[in-house]
Amino acid sequence: YDYRKLISENEFKAIIIKEIYFNNLVSYVNEIKVSDRVPFARYYCDRKKLCFNFDAILHNTLIKASKHSFNSKKEKIMYLNCNIISVIFHEIAHVCQKKEENPLIILSEQTESELKIHNLYDVNLYLVNPIERQANILSLSKIVCDTCPKNTHINDVFKKQLIKIIKYGYDETFPIYSFFKDSNNFEAALYFSSSSLCELDEKLEYGSELTYDEYKKIKELKL
Repeated sequence: YDYRKLISENEFKAIIIKEIYFNNLVSYVNEIKVSDRVPFARYYCDRKKLCFNFDAILHNTLIKASKHSFNSKKEKIMYLNCNIISVIFHEIAHVCQKKEENPLIILSEQTESELKIHNLYDVNLYLVNPIERQANILSLSKIVCDTCPKNTHINDVFKKQLIKIIKYGYDETFPIYSFFKDSNNFEAALYFSSSSLCELDEKLEYGSELTYDEYKKIKELKL
């Protein structure tokens, strides 16, 4: 990506299309809408529709940037572009979830709907929701590993965000426990988590219970 200029709406659209083809998701996306009349960013799986509000994404990114100090204009543009692109990666992760649709994703969708009906779904539950946790981790990992130039201040900024999200929810219990604890899906979610998620990367993406050694590893995560 060119970090000398801010990404344009046309370039934004081109990245969406590229990611759909790269991840073999053509069968799961019938329509892409980039408009100021749609939500911030959303994948409607029933309609196979991806929506992005480019103006809102840019506005939100500029607010985030105002909280940071940059060494140069190029560095600021790098930060802005990576933030904007991360929104695409996040929604593409949701399309991938629909493609794979494992039992934990289905249970999470059901539980999220129940929580929203009762007006209980808040930012803390959003962050421990396996659907959003995985999308946050995958999108930020792609920024850190593949998009943002290595050994730069901006890469470190995104690395810090990623580490914070990985550690979130592991203070007293673990994210899956916190998300499902008041749900009828609690036992089914714990069973899937303990029986099907074996690799540490997978456990962290969804927020599964960790062994003592695995827990020590994430507590020691730093730049």
